[in-house]
Amino acid sequence: MTATRCIIDAALAGICLVFAALGSGIGLLMRRGSLLTAMAVSVGFGLVYYVCNMELGGKLGHRPGLPPWLGAWVTNAGSMTMAVLILRRAIRR
Repeated sequence: MTATRCIIDAALAGICLVFAALGSGIGLLMRRGSLLTAMAVSVGFGLVYYVCNMELGGKLGHRPGLPPWLGAWVTNAGSMTMAVLILRRAIRR
């Protein structure tokens, strides 16, 4: 297994924490919404993450001059930032 593959595997394992934080924030914000609405929002976030990870992460990871860990972790960092903002808004509510 190459070092790049280890970095990618660690980044994929780290997304569990991001999705847990996103799910907590969405659950707190959507108290009155139906189960279908919450499920649609969650699937939407998952799809956005997947597309960003495949497009942005793949292109940054294979770009010469940039370290491969940047491509692997940039989508996690962006998603975690969004999760923290959603959680802050939900807690202040």
